[in-house]
Amino acid sequence: MKAIKVFSESLRYLKDHALAKIEENTQGQKYIASDATWVLTVPAIWPAAAKQFMREAAVEAGLVTDSTPGRLIFALEPEAASVFCKQLPSEGFISEQECKETLEQKPGSQYMVVDCGGTRLKFL
Repeated sequence: MKAIKVFSESLRYLKDHALAKIEENTQGQKYIASDATWVLTVPAIWPAAAKQFMREAAVEAGLVTDSTPGRLIFALEPEAASVFCKQLPSEGFISEQECKETLEQKPGSQYMVVDCGGTRLKFL
């Protein structure tokens, strides 16, 4: 089986599942793929050709069309991890107390994201 088929069908499943979940939680209001901006995470070490392959798979999956390329954003995995970490409780990743303040909201907070994938380590 060709890789483009595997990737596009995987993306199609995720798209269909996401749209079904949105419909379930919005009193049956219908949304279509073009109503969303899709963000796909990709390894930081991927070259432009690999990202282009993913773009083609996303088009084939129906996430975006050739006329709506701006509805697809690629985020590097370490950057996505960093955005996630900023939303964690400032009192620690696993806080037994309810902490309403996030790392992003607490001045002077520091954290480290280590991307151990690929062939080299990358620190942000």
